[in-house]
Amino acid sequence: MKVVVASFPKCGTKTLHVALEMLGYKVHDFDDHLYQFPEEWLDILKHGSKREVLKKMYDDIDVVCDMPAAFYWEELLEAFPDAKVILTMRSSEDEWYDSYKYQVDALHSSNRFLAYHAFTPTGRKAREVITQLGYVVYSCPPQPFPKFLQNPNVQIQKRRYREHNDGVLKVCDHFNYVVRPTPIELGAGTQSFVCGVPTVK
Repeated sequence: MKVVVASFPKCGTKTLHVALEMLGYKVHDFDDHLYQFPEEWLDILKHGSKREVLKKMYDDIDVVCDMPAAFYWEELLEAFPDAKVILTMRSSEDEWYDSYKYQVDALHSSNRFLAYHAFTPTGRKAREVITQLGYVVYSCPPQPFPKFLQNPNVQIQKRRYREHNDGVLKVCDHFNYVVRPTPIELGAGTQSFVCGVPTVK
């Protein structure tokens, strides 16, 4: 593991994924986490992570981005202490939430997406991961399918986004990581921060 993208979804992560692949990195994104490691992530989301499990899952991967890996960026750094962290953020939490809600609404209106996660074994297992992810990351209450990743308390969802970003920057600063604001055009209103992890803490 060389890079952990600690960004919430809808913060330019797909553009960053493409850019890193163009540079020759092997990248694992949301779909890869969900469909290649569903059992592992379901266990992590329910019971917590273990360094040796994350090490085994991503030992031959250069970059991880998007959820659920982004939420466990600290645990991934413990498993891969030489990795770098990239954090991208929207210009405001309101802007982030509007984009996030738009995507969730689009998924709910996609018959193909809903059918796959209702009628295929792989889709049903991924649905379990998505449901648990919604609870852990976004504080979404348990909801019957096809509802998922929806929390009527918008304030809580924005707070989760804000606290996550603040936590990444605070921890990096606490351990004397090099935090360099480097604006990158990853989408409207998106900012990027590269956090270099030192070899000795």
